[in-house]
Amino acid sequence: MHEFNFRQQLERRIKRRHDTDELRVIAAPKGFFGFSKQAREVDCFDFNRYGMAIGFPGKLKVGDRLSFSFTAKYVNEKAITGRVANVDSDAVTTHGVTRVGITFDCWASEKNYDRAVDNALARIERIFSENSQQTAKTDI
Repeated sequence: MHEFNFRQQLERRIKRRHDTDELRVIAAPKGFFGFSKQAREVDCFDFNRYGMAIGFPGKLKVGDRLSFSFTAKYVNEKAITGRVANVDSDAVTTHGVTRVGITFDCWASEKNYDRAVDNALARIERIFSENSQQTAKTDI
């Protein structure tokens, strides 16, 4: 059985991220005792099964937990949690949106791994990977 190095995953990207123009993402910061705060729609800049980059309208810091819902054609996933891996404070727009890097919890540590969540994230990645490959072929 192949053993995945979770520490290595946190330190660098191991897979290319894909454009997600049609992916609707709702993010809700998780507060004390795991309760979610106000959910809001966020821009998703890129995505793979290990993490994503979003534009978040508010303040977050490294380590904050969020719960995500994903909706698109053939996609309807809810309650997938992730942690803020980095915050690009230099990329704050005029609307107060900050670029935030997210690592999904199922990859943050071995004890958080969930095969069902991994399969859902892999399926979303596959859909957008195929879309970006088709777009690249039509651009040639």
